[in-house]
Amino acid sequence: DKITVKVVADICSRNQYQKDGRCCSLCEPGKKLSAECSELSGTVCVDCDEGEFQDRWSKETYCHQHSYCDTNAGFEQESEGTTTTDVKCRCQLGRHCSSGLCETCILNSACEPGYRVSQEASRYSDTVCSPCPNRTFTATKSHTEKCQEWTRCNSDETEEIPGSSVSDVVCEPQPRSRAGIIITVSVVLLLVTLTGVLCYLWYHRNKAKKGAHVEAEKMNDLENGKLLAETEILKKNNIPEEDNDPELPETTVRGHPVAQEEGKDFHMSQEEN
Repeated sequence: DKITVKVVADICSRNQYQKDGRCCSLCEPGKKLSAECSELSGTVCVDCDEGEFQDRWSKETYCHQHSYCDTNAGFEQESEGTTTTDVKCRCQLGRHCSSGLCETCILNSACEPGYRVSQEASRYSDTVCSPCPNRTFTATKSHTEKCQEWTRCNSDETEEIPGSSVSDVVCEPQPRSRAGIIITVSVVLLLVTLTGVLCYLWYHRNKAKKGAHVEAEKMNDLENGKLLAETEILKKNNIPEEDNDPELPETTVRGHPVAQEEGKDFHMSQEEN
């Protein structure tokens, strides 16, 4: 009998199992065993219930429950389950598995100031940090930041504060020479003074022109006023205006007119009564 069982087991296929000296079929993925095979019938399998799955050929009489993605443990659901596949969970963004079994997800580490991120965290591994190389720095904690090079001061600047692994170089403008400062200030003061003098002269020149114009208008108004007053007085007193007619010939004491020739004087005789 032992020899017979061994021969039967050797001839059963990959998806069969040995039962009472015969080969019985295994249930395919998504199904569970309801009844084993017999002389009269083969293996009886039924579908897994909702929320269950079976992912391989088996003779198990039950299906496995779908996994639950516990958000309190840092998980989130990546895909839904079927009768042949389980629900797929993964760590939430910013978290990674705490161990190889990934029973919980923990927060990713941030690199401290003075350190760079040499390898960013994944859902299965934490951040890898390393010190910043010489003449580079990081000033804040970060999950992604690389080290930055120190600032190079320009030719017209001096290094006020040196850099470190956690801070940048601070540059300041180079101080000007004392002579240059004095010359600059003197030129500025001279320009301001000249501008002030020119503005003063321009203002008083315009003021004088305006004053002279006003005085001239006042004099014209005064002359016009005098003439008008004299005319009014003459009209009131009925005084004739000066006669510009030619003068009458002169008369003698006796009342005779005098006739005048060129170079001589003589009197016209008066007729006697």
